[in-house]
Amino acid sequence: MPPEDLLRLLSGKRMRCSTERALQDDIETVLAAAGAAFEREHYLGAATGRIDFMVGNTGLEIKVKGGARDIHRQCVRYCEHPSVDALVLATTRPMRLPILFKPVFILDLSRAWL
Repeated sequence: MPPEDLLRLLSGKRMRCSTERALQDDIETVLAAAGAAFEREHYLGAATGRIDFMVGNTGLEIKVKGGARDIHRQCVRYCEHPSVDALVLATTRPMRLPILFKPVFILDLSRAWL
C-alpha cells in the first residue's frame, strides 16, 4: 500500500493512544477492516529490529512515548532496510523528522481527537 493511501486510511480515526499496544491493536483493526495486506511486528533483522507494521513495502511505526532523538534513530534504521520503500510514523508526539533518504510521513494521531 502506498504511504499516501495508508495516511488516508488512518487519518481522522479515533484510536486508543494510552499505550503503544492499544494503538497497535486499533490500527490492526482498521487495516484488517480495509482488507489491507499487512504484517504486525515485522522482523527486519538483528541490526534493524522489528517494525510495528509492514503494509506492502511501507513501514508503519507507532510511537506514543520516547525521545525525539531515539525515534529519529529508529526511523533511520528502518529506512536503511532494503525492504522498506517508505515509512509512516504514527505518533501522538508533535515532532518533525529531518529529510531522510526515503519518503517519510508523519501521522499526528492526536489531531483525530480535536
